[in-house]
Amino acid sequence: MVVAFTRIGESSLHPEGLDPFMVSELDRAHKILSTSIGVDSHVDTLQRLLIEGLDFSNELPNGHVDYPRLKLGHVSILFCALWTPTYFPQQAALARTFELLNAIQGLCSQTDRFRIVVNISEAREIIRKGSIALVLSLEGCQPLGGDLGLLRQLRKAGISSVTLTHIAANELADSSTAAPIHGGLSALGRAAILEMNQLGLLIDVSHCSDAAVEQVLGASERPVIASHSCCRKLCETPRNLPDSLIKAIVARGGVVCIAAHAAFLHPADRTELNLPIGPHSFQHKTREDLDKYLAKEHLTALAAHITPNAGLSDVVAHIDHAIRVAGSRGVGLGSDFDGGITPPRGFTDVSKRPYLAAELLQRGYDSADVARVFGENVVSVLESVQEGSVTNR
Repeated sequence: MVVAFTRIGESSLHPEGLDPFMVSELDRAHKILSTSIGVDSHVDTLQRLLIEGLDFSNELPNGHVDYPRLKLGHVSILFCALWTPTYFPQQAALARTFELLNAIQGLCSQTDRFRIVVNISEAREIIRKGSIALVLSLEGCQPLGGDLGLLRQLRKAGISSVTLTHIAANELADSSTAAPIHGGLSALGRAAILEMNQLGLLIDVSHCSDAAVEQVLGASERPVIASHSCCRKLCETPRNLPDSLIKAIVARGGVVCIAAHAAFLHPADRTELNLPIGPHSFQHKTREDLDKYLAKEHLTALAAHITPNAGLSDVVAHIDHAIRVAGSRGVGLGSDFDGGITPPRGFTDVSKRPYLAAELLQRGYDSADVARVFGENVVSVLESVQEGSVTNR
């Protein structure tokens, strides 16, 4: 995996490709975003917190996310992934999940800039006080090891969303980037869906196989999201969603959130998806070996500099396509920033969100459309998922 990092001062006011004619639209965009709730439904910044020990409540010299840039991008609610590589055995994966959780809890105890929230009411109160609300998401269910009782424990610990799979199948569901073993969801996966519904956990189908997404939609009594996916019609890769599934997710009240990874956005950047994911023999390594290998992968990505074919206009094209397929009430933004991605030119970190909004305005979208896509749609889904749940009573 590779990442192209940009310092805050580099092109922060005028990202590559911005037409000076859009200055007035940019002013409109800032006004709209500053008066609505902004959401990024997927970032991997907790990896930097745990591996590098970086405090992202202050300005960082590289990467994609920190508090100053979140403010420039008008992000009020940030979904933070608790991700563990699929080559971690279950016990190691569970331990690392709690290490990530402890790390972000520790940071929040030292600053009032971030607060972990478990429901949308808490989020609104945190935002009113000037802090950024953090929604914690378990990415990939290998830490569960098939024990659904852990879902309740993780919910009580502060997790509010669950991405069912990652780059390989697990006990619950098949992945879009690996050979299927369940034909979609397993029987345990179906039981897990119902348990997540009861607990008010938001179900995330990004990374799931097409069959798994279809079966999740059939099993879930509540809306789901795809937290960081793009449109397969524009970039043919199994990690992206076909129009039929975009329609189906939105028809059931869910949201498809467009990612900022060049490999999902532009056909010429897809080769990045073919990179190796690590040797299978890692299941026999010690926890120390696993951590060292993961840190090496992370730091290698941090040092890489790739100039992709994809640009900001490609992100807008995917947003536009998803809206045309399913309507503006079913589309959001989930960047995947700090997640080993190559961001598109002109959208190199979270502070550049207003430029996306400005281009949507230039294309004829109104202020309500922009506010919905940039956060309000995901807020509505969170409210719907948590209403009447066991943990929200």
